[in-house]
Amino acid sequence: MSDAERLEEKFAAVVASDHKRGGQLDIEKSAADLADSALNLQNSGSATHRVRSRLLATAASR
Repeated sequence: MSDAERLEEKFAAVVASDHKRGGQLDIEKSAADLADSALNLQNSGSATHRVRSRLLATAASR
């Protein structure tokens, strides 16, 4: 499983939690932390252009 797939799964869990529990501060922080992780991976320079684009899209869409 790729880094992008792992992040997408984690984001999906955060979104599901948000739908279930509503706007809790811990959910917002989790989403922000995952977006930071996605951007850090995107900026690491070791990924292909396609993967970097996917990571950026993942961070932006959440």
